[in-house]
Amino acid sequence: MPTLLTDHIVHTKIPLRQVLFEDFKSLGKELPIKGGWGYTMEDAIIIDKNDPIVNCGLPFDGVAIEYIIVEKRIFEELIIFRPKDQQFAGINHQLITQKLVIEENKVFDHLKIAVTAFKQDEFEKAMGEMTDEQMYHYEAEYWFDITSFFGKSQSTEISKLGSVG
Repeated sequence: MPTLLTDHIVHTKIPLRQVLFEDFKSLGKELPIKGGWGYTMEDAIIIDKNDPIVNCGLPFDGVAIEYIIVEKRIFEELIIFRPKDQQFAGINHQLITQKLVIEENKVFDHLKIAVTAFKQDEFEKAMGEMTDEQMYHYEAEYWFDITSFFGKSQSTEISKLGSVG
């Protein structure tokens, strides 16, 4: 039986935008986001279609930005913000639910993600041959304020959103 991981939330005053830009140079540029880390509706990650870094000549894919953030925040939680001896490997995540929430003239995309991982030192020693007893798991919530682009762009973005689960 996997072990529940309860200390995955990152506690920092550094904006997520800055953290992701500094830690993931492969993204090539900052993401058009502001706000919090998305653990609650009040701390939502605001995806800003009108951010100055957005190329107005290209289609805006806010949903793709959401999924980039999901993956990168998990890496921040399980690797980057942890001491070396508490880092994880063999990380996987899967969407549990996704729903649209409209609150006070704002549109939110709320995702629940199941995350599984193994302690990095054990994972390396076992060369990836791990058992469920060695696995850690948690459910992560992601709150995205998508007001700037929801319903205002290509119908492909809207069709990507929906209710799962």
